[in-house]
Amino acid sequence: MNSFSKATSIVLIIFFVVFIGIAGKVVAQKVTAAPNTPPIHDALRLAAKAVNDTAPQQIDKNTTLMNAVVLEKTLRYRYTLLNVLSRDFEKGSLSKLNAERMKNNVCTTEGMKILVRLRAVLEFAYYDKNGVELEIVSIDTARCG
Repeated sequence: MNSFSKATSIVLIIFFVVFIGIAGKVVAQKVTAAPNTPPIHDALRLAAKAVNDTAPQQIDKNTTLMNAVVLEKTLRYRYTLLNVLSRDFEKGSLSKLNAERMKNNVCTTEGMKILVRLRAVLEFAYYDKNGVELEIVSIDTARCG
């Protein structure tokens, strides 16, 4: 990880837990108001809207959350790493450092319960400063405890 430090990785995890929890709470509040559990696509659309209402959002000096999109049963968060070029990025480095921690956070965060119950897939897509895809970390909530 030449241009992407472990410290930045830790910041991303912290932001991930806080922001995902907030987006999850928005979904949980709207879903709780509904008499029945909504279809997964509706719940994911609500979560994406919560993210997109505040995006783009500067996470730290190196990272911006650009948006969130829904792809069938998947909610994908798109991040731009502002000081990284694809040629300097070690493919797989984010997965190695963060995948297990991110999964644990998704599976245990109160605000994520509805998405876990619906067995959603969460993807964290990282792009370099020129928009070149670097890596996608995927969390399948069906594998939570």
